[in-house]
Amino acid sequence: MKLPSANALVNGIVVRRNGMNFVIPVKAVRRILEPTEGAIVSTSCDDGYRLLRLEGELVEIRPITSSDNGSSRREDEDVGQEGLMVVVEAGGGGLVAFEVDDVLGQEQLRVTPLTGHMKAIAGASGCAILGNGDVGVVIQA
Repeated sequence: MKLPSANALVNGIVVRRNGMNFVIPVKAVRRILEPTEGAIVSTSCDDGYRLLRLEGELVEIRPITSSDNGSSRREDEDVGQEGLMVVVEAGGGGLVAFEVDDVLGQEQLRVTPLTGHMKAIAGASGCAILGNGDVGVVIQA
């Protein structure tokens, strides 16, 4: 989802990962779930990327923060049941999943586009002040 260059109102799901707040536009969210045992699989090729089994399809698990090591790879963890997953529709119509620590709720937010050096943040389209005063990074799925 691309946001216009001026401020925009977005209805978003606010999530937390590694102590940071993120906003995912409601229009992009297809499902929020807690994976069951065996729902997360690791590929034997491609350096062991993790995938979410969802209704007969495999959905790529992408990092939502840079502290997630920049890939869906998890070398040091067993593949099994993880935390919450937010499944979103990606730009090309396919699905991707983000692992999150908590879903904080839904808010209508005024999004300010990123400018200057912050424009280079991959996967982010803007930021917003949440209802509690914290800042949330708006994810571009």
